[in-house]
Amino acid sequence: MPENTPLQEDQASASSESWLAAISYLPILCFFPYFLHGSRPYIAYHARQGVLLFLLELAGLLTYWTVKLTLGRIPFLGMVVMFLLSLSILLPVVALIILGFAKALTGEKGPLPWIGHWVDKVPAAPSGD
Repeated sequence: MPENTPLQEDQASASSESWLAAISYLPILCFFPYFLHGSRPYIAYHARQGVLLFLLELAGLLTYWTVKLTLGRIPFLGMVVMFLLSLSILLPVVALIILGFAKALTGEKGPLPWIGHWVDKVPAAPSGD
């Protein structure tokens, strides 16, 4: 059986890193690459953006439930407000998840729109490698 060449091993490693970086953008799963592979720069960058996106999702969820428990109780207006709030939270978050996932899989290392400039404020995870 032929052994893998260094080029094949590098491609397999890059593919593995790309998938680990892409997982960083999935809710809750962002902590897997963040804590276990935080010493690899490419994965760490995407993992920190994924954690930041997760915190944004939590803030959106808290906002949604706060509004639902207050304005959401008004018979017709509450329904309209909740629908508009759901769209204004859900669409940007899903767009950022898809964009980050696609960037990580293609090997790009760039900030996400709206939240990417805050990635430096997310602390580096302890090394797990």
